[in-house]
Amino acid sequence: MLQRKLYRDFKASKGLFAAVTVIILLAVAFFGSMFMAAQNLSDSYDYSYQKLRFADFTLKVTQDARQAIPQLEEIEGILSVTGRINADFAMGLPQSAKSQKVQARVISLPSDESIRATMVNDVYVEKGGYFPDSDGNSILVEKNFADHHSLEPGQTLVLSVAEREVPFTIAGIATSPEYVFPAKSRQEIIVSANVWGVVFVSNAVGTGLLDQPVNEFCFLVKDGFDRQAVMAQAQTILNPYQIMDIVPREDQPSYDRLQMDLEQFNTLAELFPLLFIIVGAMATYILLTRIVYNQRTQIGLMRAVGYSRGQVMRHYLGFALIIGIGGSVLGSILGYFLSEAITTWYAGMINLPFTRMTVQ
Repeated sequence: MLQRKLYRDFKASKGLFAAVTVIILLAVAFFGSMFMAAQNLSDSYDYSYQKLRFADFTLKVTQDARQAIPQLEEIEGILSVTGRINADFAMGLPQSAKSQKVQARVISLPSDESIRATMVNDVYVEKGGYFPDSDGNSILVEKNFADHHSLEPGQTLVLSVAEREVPFTIAGIATSPEYVFPAKSRQEIIVSANVWGVVFVSNAVGTGLLDQPVNEFCFLVKDGFDRQAVMAQAQTILNPYQIMDIVPREDQPSYDRLQMDLEQFNTLAELFPLLFIIVGAMATYILLTRIVYNQRTQIGLMRAVGYSRGQVMRHYLGFALIIGIGGSVLGSILGYFLSEAITTWYAGMINLPFTRMTVQ
């Protein structure tokens, strides 16, 4: 009998019950979408760093130290080490006048595809291709910088090298794990792409045409080994080459900035849906209060014909139970699809090369 009454009450005030159910649906959907999106982004960061073998620490020197690579590879606990060039040059853009230049951070990469399989801090080429077999004056452009200046494969960039203007053809647009967030240094976290960007050349071009020393080393440490001890050994080997800087992964500017961004997103994922959940709870409370107030006579009749206080209470809590279950189930389903949309949008906004989405 009480179940029939519950059904008839729902039917009589279906608009009111539907409105409160929608509030619960939105509250759960926002919570689920934000929570799952935060988890998906964290997984996507980790997966991207793993896929591109993001360095556990980086060490920069002032002198050419390529001959130290065999010694560095023999350090116990080293999974992989990559020596490269890291230097700054003035660079002219295709659409700019020759007098208007930006500062370019030029980083060298191996031209041999087979070496890329083990190199540290690899890149993901999203448009165009890697260095061609003939190589020549080919260059890869970091995606954030390329998007800002609308650069495309086949266009020409000009590097100023020892008072010479050297043209380079853009082979591809690439994403680097070091510059997902394009931070110049720990002192200059936010730099406009109007004045600074990152490009990549082959090792042969870097040491030949650009005449630059191998002055930076990126390290991956095996699981279970003490990273601090490995760093200390690497420093000992490279001390004769005048160490300029050593940067652990957690202090790498782009990584640090993205972790801060993720923490803020997690906070938002907790607080923002909480407002909807509070509103949903208040709406349900007001609805039940109104029903109980309007049905005082019916409550007296139910007690008079033998229903206990517990039965009457459970009957009216049934309204909240149905609203809660209906809103939660539908909200969970909607939240999953919203989480995919938020993850895809956010990853695209920060140019994250890989995304992973799972049901949490």
